[in-house]
Amino acid sequence: ADATQLGQIIIGRRLGRLAQPGHRAAYEISLQHVERQFRRRALLLGNSAHTLHPNAAQGFNLALRDVAGLAAVLEQAARTAEDPGSDAVLERYQALRTPDQSRVLKFTDTLARLFYTDNPCLAASRNLGLMATELLPGVKQRLLHLGTGLDALDPVLA
Repeated sequence: ADATQLGQIIIGRRLGRLAQPGHRAAYEISLQHVERQFRRRALLLGNSAHTLHPNAAQGFNLALRDVAGLAAVLEQAARTAEDPGSDAVLERYQALRTPDQSRVLKFTDTLARLFYTDNPCLAASRNLGLMATELLPGVKQRLLHLGTGLDALDPVLA
């Protein structure tokens, strides 16, 4: 049996007939980041504000910290009866989140460049760095600390 027949046997006809896949396309992942994350009471958050290489799920982690940062800024605005959609509030959010976002974007982009290189010198440097990370507990701990991003949040939200 070919793949189509096998799929029909496994799935049955409840989901309709399976067809051979069409033309496939590949799109290179590229680093992107908007400079201004808000405008006229609208805020870009998480992947709508930045795209990064998906190594180590840092995009998801960053988006969670973005949400936590927004919650902190909105909570502060609510305490002072400030308009949550005002430019001043959204500017505070962006100022709060930009350092962490920039750090993660640079970190993931550097990792992607190091792991997807044909340059033998960069590959050797990467391999030495991995060995050093494994052998030196302090380096590994620092990388874990950077990867979690917990230093970028108020401990209550973390």
